[in-house]
Amino acid sequence: IVGEQDDDGYTVHAIDWEMAALRPAAMDLASLLAGRWTDEARETIARAYYEARGGGARPQEWRHFLTTLDCCLLHLAVRNLGWSRHWSPPPDRDHDWLGDAMRLCCKWNL
Repeated sequence: IVGEQDDDGYTVHAIDWEMAALRPAAMDLASLLAGRWTDEARETIARAYYEARGGGARPQEWRHFLTTLDCCLLHLAVRNLGWSRHWSPPPDRDHDWLGDAMRLCCKWNL
């Protein structure tokens, strides 16, 4: 908890550091886009995010952003594969993380 003094006393701000990390900004976007999105929907949302952050018009910068996003999606897929041996999501939340990882590996010849 962080407090700062103002004219009326203190304002308290709660901070949750549980998932804090040094990582590419694209990891937050990948967390949103992981799972059951189509490639077209994922790219549409990624483009809106990229442009809202002031992304350049140069195609190589956009391609680099998409590559970084794919690396983050691959990381999340692999992480979710090993999340827990003793827990499985409810059927409506189950997802083929191995399929996602394999698709991304094939896309990038890994």
